[in-house]
Amino acid sequence: LDIKYLARIKGKTDDPMDDVVLELKEVRDLSGISCINTQHTTDPFRILVGQTRIAYQPFKHLGYFRFHGRTFWVHSWVDNYKEVNVNKSFHNFSDLRDVAYDVGIQLGKGHVKHIAAPLDLQLRREQQLLVQKNQKLLWQTCVNLSEEATKAWEMFRDQVANQQ
Repeated sequence: LDIKYLARIKGKTDDPMDDVVLELKEVRDLSGISCINTQHTTDPFRILVGQTRIAYQPFKHLGYFRFHGRTFWVHSWVDNYKEVNVNKSFHNFSDLRDVAYDVGIQLGKGHVKHIAAPLDLQLRREQQLLVQKNQKLLWQTCVNLSEEATKAWEMFRDQVANQQ
């Protein structure tokens, strides 16, 4: 597991409601994962850029630091954060669908955010043309992925039911 810390920083007043809670997470070395580009093993900028792209709104107090040979990235704790636990979070297919939908929205909106600046408009136009050109293939791929996700959910549901 990654090393993570929460730090509470006193705000401008004695009121605890203006305190800032920071989350500090170790930047993990991903060189052992074959499907990920490994040239940036513990470079904190890959995380800062990635989080900036997929966040619904910019993180406050975003940054990084190095301590005792380890690299950590930092951001303000978000109010709507929720841990997902496979054994407790999904009571039915609808719960899983809601999380999958939210993940899809974040990735879809953020994947190309600021990736081509200052040529973002040109990139979006090319993406639209590419989607139009490959619409049938994309549709069939979505159908196939949906079927695979449903089968995976059914297997997961059956395994959980058998454990109880």
